[in-house]
Amino acid sequence: MDEDQKMRNSGKLDQAVDFKNTETLKGIIKEQGWPDSRMVGKQAALAAWLLAQHADHDLKFQIRCLHLMERVPIRHRDRAHIAYLIDRILIHQRKPQKYGTQFRLFRGKLKPKPLMSPETVNIRRRRMGLSSLESYRKKLQKRVDREK
Repeated sequence: MDEDQKMRNSGKLDQAVDFKNTETLKGIIKEQGWPDSRMVGKQAALAAWLLAQHADHDLKFQIRCLHLMERVPIRHRDRAHIAYLIDRILIHQRKPQKYGTQFRLFRGKLKPKPLMSPETVNIRRRRMGLSSLESYRKKLQKRVDREK
């Protein structure tokens, strides 16, 4: 996770890091299943999700990770992580996202990528433990504005 975040925060995306991390996560899953919080602790479970989230080069693997995450007992999983991964998968399948976690930058402003039923997105977000879409957009926009 540290290498993933260092690379992303540098502004220089390196797919070799994602490929390596994906292979590492595949090995972990093969040996012990999905590394949830009861098995590896919250920080390592966060790292596993983050690596799955950034495995965009392997959609089949992302879908497999989602199914494994959904099987984890509710008290040992993070609903928000599931929402983010669902949206990431839907966007890569060229479908509208369900929870509004994925954005694009347009003329300096963040806009959510296409949404299914935008009028009920905040209900879906709340069920997954996420803040409102507008609140999230503002938070992300502040980050983008700071990086200018």
